[in-house]
Amino acid sequence: MDKNRENKIFYAGDEFDFESIMREFGSERGDAEVDYDAIGSKPVTYDDVEDILSTDLSVDEGYDYPPETEPEVEEESEKEEIIDSIVEEYTDGSETEATKVFKPVQDDEFVTDGISDEDISPEDYAEDGDYEAGKDEEPKPKRHERRKARSFGELVVTPFISALALIALKVQQSKLPLSFSADDDEELGEELPPEKASRFYESFIGGLHIRVRIAFVLSLVLTYISFGLPVTGAMNATAVKSAVALILLLAVMICGLDIMTSGLIAIAHRKPNANTLIALSALFCVIDGFLAACGVKGTKLPFCAVPALTISFSLLGSLLNCRSSRIVFNTVSSSRKPYTVTAETSVTGDGVTILKSRMTTKGFVRRTEEAGPDETVYGVMAPYLIVIALLLSLISAAVSKSFAQFAHILSGIFVCAAPLAILLTYPLANFVSAKTLIKSGSAIAGWSGIYDIGKCRHMIITDFDLFPKGSVTISQTRIFAGMKPEKVVSLAGSMIAASGSALSPAFAELMKQGKGSLLRVENFRCHEGGGLIAMVDGVEVYCGSASFMHLMGVHLPDMFKIKNCVYVSEGDTICGMFQMEYTPVDSVREALYMLMRSDRHPVFAVRDFNITPQLLSVKYDIPTDGFDFPSFAQRYEISGAEPSEASKPAALVSREGLGAFVHLAEHAKGLYTRVRVSVMLSVMSTVIGMIVMFVLSLTGQMTVTAVLSFLLVWLIPVLIIGFCFSE
Repeated sequence: MDKNRENKIFYAGDEFDFESIMREFGSERGDAEVDYDAIGSKPVTYDDVEDILSTDLSVDEGYDYPPETEPEVEEESEKEEIIDSIVEEYTDGSETEATKVFKPVQDDEFVTDGISDEDISPEDYAEDGDYEAGKDEEPKPKRHERRKARSFGELVVTPFISALALIALKVQQSKLPLSFSADDDEELGEELPPEKASRFYESFIGGLHIRVRIAFVLSLVLTYISFGLPVTGAMNATAVKSAVALILLLAVMICGLDIMTSGLIAIAHRKPNANTLIALSALFCVIDGFLAACGVKGTKLPFCAVPALTISFSLLGSLLNCRSSRIVFNTVSSSRKPYTVTAETSVTGDGVTILKSRMTTKGFVRRTEEAGPDETVYGVMAPYLIVIALLLSLISAAVSKSFAQFAHILSGIFVCAAPLAILLTYPLANFVSAKTLIKSGSAIAGWSGIYDIGKCRHMIITDFDLFPKGSVTISQTRIFAGMKPEKVVSLAGSMIAASGSALSPAFAELMKQGKGSLLRVENFRCHEGGGLIAMVDGVEVYCGSASFMHLMGVHLPDMFKIKNCVYVSEGDTICGMFQMEYTPVDSVREALYMLMRSDRHPVFAVRDFNITPQLLSVKYDIPTDGFDFPSFAQRYEISGAEPSEASKPAALVSREGLGAFVHLAEHAKGLYTRVRVSVMLSVMSTVIGMIVMFVLSLTGQMTVTAVLSFLLVWLIPVLIIGFCFSE
């Protein structure tokens, strides 16, 4: 290996060793060391996908070193002896086998002088019962101790608050983490490719569409009857109405047979969920409707319309889930080289950060299929809601002394435990979001991706986000006297390629036209003055702005001091200058304005020394006072960060530039807030509804009209939040 590489230089001042940065943040292909002595100048190629210069000499081959293995622990050759013993054999005169007696070896250090029990016979010891005489007697607890009086708050309020705290704890524990275990995928089996997953969900859309239509038609008829609207003939009788309502509910239950079966199976597995609440609500209403249809004395019109509407809206939620999954998976499968968005905790060192990289989309389908927040919350609350509904019904029947109406009271309270939008809050908002994001070539990996991006507070922005490919060009090139154009172009192109900035595509094109080649770059490091320093073919080369050249002692005539220009020099001798042109992009301008209005903190980890807050302010006509531009060493470190092994994709972006990235991040953040509000409204309708129906049952005013009106009013804001979430 080259001696210059072995004797690495570390700077304690404003300069930083680039090799130390690349070893930690380099590419994954850099496990093998590069033999620089065996490499010469080679022609340049250009990778259209990665937007970088590539050759066998490129520093992008990496300076990574193989991880250090942990030292092996030497096994002990001999085990430590714990107790030494002597085995003696004796016989008692019988024909039985000799008995082995283990006698401890006596240690002189633990022998007490004057005391020996070798000559003591068993008769010299006390009887077993004598040892119990001196034993301390334990005090017996008093049987009739007076209990401390408890207040009303301890008897009623404290258990209620404890139950709410337990529910909140369960919900908090059920939140999806940012990382995952490697064993999860093994337990779930092989993940479907996006195109197959899209066809899989598409196969269910037709059948669900028919079932939803039938269920809603029957539910609307039930609603008409339940509100007491005009009917003719025998339908005016309560028993006939109850019989018709029962038949219509059974038909709707057949349409949602999968919901019913999954809910009942969950009870058998002792894991009740949202489907369990829907199934029990329907079954209780069936019992109530059967009793009312039989003409039991004192029966009222059953609450069959409520579970029928709940099943219909739940089927609609399943249909929307299938349609949104098809849209998302079609977006993933049609993207040739998409960017993957992940949530990382170790990039900026302060909170969760959104990172865009070329990581594989493995795990995207699995995360999209994970349960939404509505299923998670009601899955946690289901056992408590079932118990509370039963207790409230028993209390109401006992207080009102109407145990004959217990089925009617129970069904009236329990239908509020499964409100109309119980499984519609997340699917509706997610479907509208998927239709909006597909226009920009983006997709989010279900609620898991929404949660990851919605909780992020930082966002990494790189050179190519601000100025995508084609927006940075070389407008003018000047080679100073006495310098060969091919060599100057090769020096500048090699330095820019090593930096990996947004200048790379422009210099790659220049090297193709000027017949330049990538040269061997050693001891590459970035300078805080805004420039690059390296050894190229044994000569120290500077590359940077005019102010950097002045800082390094390179003389520049005043007429050649130009803004947004790249200068290259061999030592103190200036070789050439390249005037750059930065073309603003409208989508980036809109994204920067969006970031200014957002509470998310953008980190500008740009490697191009010409991209400054002043340049962004001039090109995009925006104030940049609050933008964070770290030091150059931190920029290289942050921009070179890669997703951790435990990271899973949260979203996908197909388009270049900052516009699509910021649009996705802000969209996911808004969706995260709106879905949480919708779920909260649904839970509030459940809790308040059960309390209101309990009070009405005590006064005898609990009717199907009151329950339907209450739940429909709470459904309106959920629909508004879901349908209005569009651009």
